[in-house]
Amino acid sequence: MPLKNRNIGPADLNFPRLIQFVTFAGTLLVILALPLGYFSLGYRSRVSTLETTAQIKAEIITQLIAISPEMWRFEELRMTELLTRHPVVLRDERAEILDEAGTVLVAVGEAPAWPVLVRSVGLFDSGNPVGHLEIQQSLRPLLLHTAGTGLLGLLLGVALFTLDRVQHFATELRQSASCRPGLAIYSRSSSSKKNGWRLLSTRSVTRW
Repeated sequence: MPLKNRNIGPADLNFPRLIQFVTFAGTLLVILALPLGYFSLGYRSRVSTLETTAQIKAEIITQLIAISPEMWRFEELRMTELLTRHPVVLRDERAEILDEAGTVLVAVGEAPAWPVLVRSVGLFDSGNPVGHLEIQQSLRPLLLHTAGTGLLGLLLGVALFTLDRVQHFATELRQSASCRPGLAIYSRSSSSKKNGWRLLSTRSVTRW
């Protein structure tokens, strides 16, 4: 008897496409989530640290201004010492003290590489603004680390997608192999019937 094939409905045709879409979406999520998450956390951490550093340095310079409101602009060595030590300027940071006109009075540290994150805090003398303090920090190290994380996410995503494709292909091969014995039996049975019919027809013709 010939094997009866199950009717293939729209759900059977759409299910493999759904699996492919889910796999692709998961791979894309892995590729994008790692670098975006790393950059977001790193950027927030740097902003928080830079704001805290700027606040501390500004408070120290404000105390110096309160002690010498007329001469503080000319105490470059003292301001340089305060900027350098409280807290210590990092390798990729630059601290500047500017007057109201925007003229740089004191600068500590090398100019950071682009792109630069800047935080500014005002300096006051008895409540009156007399300048501001800026802390600059390069974002290039964070971007480089984010690029490395993105590359890692890309490799991981491609590996997951390739593994899924291999498993899908192996499943199709197993299903195809499981269907071949039944088809072969049906083919041999049909072939035997046709040969027997031809032989019977030949004999009947011969006897007649």
